[in-house]
Amino acid sequence: MSGHFTSLRRNPVFLVALMGTAALASVLGTAGAEQPPWWAPAPALAAVAPAPSSTSTSTGATVQISGFGFGHGIGMGQWGAFGYASEFGWSYQEILAHYYGGTTLGTLNAPEPDVTVHLVELDGRNTIAAALAGAGLVASWPGGAPAAGAAFEVTRADGVEAVYSSAGCAGPWREVASTPGPVTIASAQDGEVAASVGSSELQACIPGAAARIYQGELVAQPDGQTQNVVGLEDYIDGVVPAESPAGWADEGGEAALEAQAVAARSYALAEVAAEGEICDNTYCQMYLGLPDQYGLTADAAVAATAGQVLYCNAGSACGPAGSVALAEYSASTGGYTAGGAFPPVPDLGDSVAANPVHSWSVPVALGQLGTAFPAVGTFESAYVNQRNGRGQIGGRVEQMTVVGTSGSVALTGAQFAADLGLPSDWFEVGALAPGSPTSPTTTTTAPAAPTTTVPPGTGPTTSTTAPSSIATTPPGLAAATPPGRLGPDDGYWVADAEGDVAAFGQAASYGSAVGTALGGQVVAMAATPDYRGYWLAGRDGGVLAFGDAHWYGSASHLHMRQPVVAMASTGDGGGYWLVSRNGGVFAYGDAIYYGSLGNLHVGQTIVGFTPTADGRGYWLVSSTGAIFAFGDASFYGSVGDDQLAQPVAGIVASADGRGYFLVARDGGVFAFGDAAFMGSLPSERIRARVVGVAPNYDGSGYYVLDANGKVFAFGDAVVPKGLSPDSAVLGGRAVAIVCHRSVL
Repeated sequence: MSGHFTSLRRNPVFLVALMGTAALASVLGTAGAEQPPWWAPAPALAAVAPAPSSTSTSTGATVQISGFGFGHGIGMGQWGAFGYASEFGWSYQEILAHYYGGTTLGTLNAPEPDVTVHLVELDGRNTIAAALAGAGLVASWPGGAPAAGAAFEVTRADGVEAVYSSAGCAGPWREVASTPGPVTIASAQDGEVAASVGSSELQACIPGAAARIYQGELVAQPDGQTQNVVGLEDYIDGVVPAESPAGWADEGGEAALEAQAVAARSYALAEVAAEGEICDNTYCQMYLGLPDQYGLTADAAVAATAGQVLYCNAGSACGPAGSVALAEYSASTGGYTAGGAFPPVPDLGDSVAANPVHSWSVPVALGQLGTAFPAVGTFESAYVNQRNGRGQIGGRVEQMTVVGTSGSVALTGAQFAADLGLPSDWFEVGALAPGSPTSPTTTTTAPAAPTTTVPPGTGPTTSTTAPSSIATTPPGLAAATPPGRLGPDDGYWVADAEGDVAAFGQAASYGSAVGTALGGQVVAMAATPDYRGYWLAGRDGGVLAFGDAHWYGSASHLHMRQPVVAMASTGDGGGYWLVSRNGGVFAYGDAIYYGSLGNLHVGQTIVGFTPTADGRGYWLVSSTGAIFAFGDASFYGSVGDDQLAQPVAGIVASADGRGYFLVARDGGVFAFGDAAFMGSLPSERIRARVVGVAPNYDGSGYYVLDANGKVFAFGDAVVPKGLSPDSAVLGGRAVAIVCHRSVL
């Protein structure tokens, strides 16, 4: 991550106070002395419920702080870039243009420059370098004859650098020169050795840690620094897989890696132009030397964008016209970029389901707050005076006040976040909660649930109480009188990943998940049969009920290996199914379990689920178009053996349940059984990234939803006159559409 906002990612030690050493290990991994990439390996900042309100200051009191994003939010969001690439189908040029307004993508005119990288981890250490197998090194310094050897060590004392030679990193060492420095160590390979090993590779030996291979030269400076002077493209080869997971290329995210390469190249050149060098950690951007040492590389993304950088336009805040942009970026913008050098823009890609830090919540102990703000005495409250007005809860905190028993202190949101090691300056501070944050003294009780029919070991156990981490809307809240039968434009709901629900036509709004435990991770939606309520499901299996929808249980306590991807309700509204990405089926209320793929390891990624008309069976569909039928569901065909242009995104049963439609991510529609083809996006030459499909009020048409929230109607389906999700203010990527049906 580039830039200079102090965040959890920049100061991982703060995690100990917030999460404990176990959580710290889960975030930072155990890679010895090396600092791991920000994205490895798993989310420790999973969203939890806000703490109960209280004015108690008893021992063990905590304050729940919830927020969005990870990092300063300036320029590109890495998770957002992945979301735009994998879910919206954007190219790297489109991603860069979105995040870096006021710049123009161009190619360097000059030959590839060298980059001087400050190897921060080696500060104050002796510089030790060894040749790769079968090769040699050359050490040189001003005013002296170069020395050849297999390994060199440079020590510093009293303004003098002593150069030692040896057969390897372990010594014994023999002094060969003394010089004011600096000392440059480079490979001395030629002929067959150069062809087999690489003409510019050498390894830095780090006592107590594994040796690290670098390309180019190591320079031992008299002030105690060690630098790596390396060609620009070789340097970017090392940055891209350290800053973004190279595995994104296998998940439709190659364009995100290409955008990362351009941003990293631009940032490096601008930083070196201003400072003379660039550091190798997250205060600049991560660089661990030759990338083959620590996993898959992103060579293809670097090669595809070779020499490409962002240039500042005239009149932009980026910098002087024609200068290379300091293209800062961060892990996650939270849904809206922060502005500054580049215009602030919404970031729908950030709400991609894989992003573990789109939203977050952490309990902070009262003692931690006292240590961070000693001038206020015992912490009592914190309130925000000013936000930037962009995104949920009013956006990032600009000015705030912390109040305690001894006084108050005014500070910026960035300062507050830095003092507590929070992921970003986009947050809200809850009230004090007594006792342990994992054992609140008050809980929310959901309506009693009917017995759930689930085979042992396959689905969740029956529960009559909603877990305290899930906020449940009581049934009947804001229930509206049904509109009566009005025809084909009755309406529909569109939900986004934030939990916003937009109602169109005659569909009534009953609430949203924004500000709840599911905020930022909603993946599916289902409606009650009278269309007076609906459910929202989160990727962790949490369920929220709105209107006259009843809560029958959730999977949020199961710690599932794969996230939830789909949801459907039973015909009478007395239950629902949840489906995970590996094909696990979880039945609640009067929903009946007929089987699943959860324990079969079929190697398919499930993307859709639909029950039969009588509710006595259901179909699952994978991204490849393979169909899996359970109960009385019949198999009518699939596209599993076909070569699809885009993966399948969803499935909808025909009105009588004797067929089904499959919808691909590009909007292609495939009809099987008695399902009738009524049109598709490719046939109308419309480019979109489809995320949902729903039948209209009587099954004589269907709606297709793209990730931007735009709805396309086919057959007898009609977009309500004068209304479109294009005009809805949705905080994140659209994820689900449910059609409203009039009451007969």
